[in-house]
Amino acid sequence: MRAREVLQELKSRGTDKVGKDRITELERREEDLDYDTIMNFYQKVLRKEKEEVEVKKNKKVNDVEIWARALKEEEATAMKEYCDKHGQNQMENIRKAIEEKHAKELNTKRALESAKGAFQSYKKQLMDQRIKTHQEQQHEFAKKQGQKAKEEIVEEAQKQLQIIMVRRMNEAAAEERRKRDLAK
Repeated sequence: MRAREVLQELKSRGTDKVGKDRITELERREEDLDYDTIMNFYQKVLRKEKEEVEVKKNKKVNDVEIWARALKEEEATAMKEYCDKHGQNQMENIRKAIEEKHAKELNTKRALESAKGAFQSYKKQLMDQRIKTHQEQQHEFAKKQGQKAKEEIVEEAQKQLQIIMVRRMNEAAAEERRKRDLAK
């Protein structure tokens, strides 16, 4: 039964003969088929197909490698041609750009150096103004502190004066009482 299935498979794959016998003749036979011969032939067919697939696969891999290498070589050739044609111009453009940048930096440096004196003059003027403002504020602070101290001193003096006045009045009242007590 399996041998007949394998014959159908071989026929669908386009094989006409198994060994010396035609597949159509083998299928018509009513007697038992030689299973081992058919299976060995079928295994050989499968092996050949597998080998063909491997060969095709290797050929494709080789083709891809060849194309990749060719592409790299073409890119390298194109790059070399571009560099030969335009490399000098590009290098000149880079050199000019560097020179322009250095010239700008030099101009900026010179401008800053010429502004140095003006800045120092401006800084001195600001510092003089700050010193003057600071001295005025110190004077105002001293004045305020002096006024506070003066008020405190006057207040304390008034308290002491009042105490002295009360003592004098007490002494005068005590003197009057003594005189009255003596007169009685």
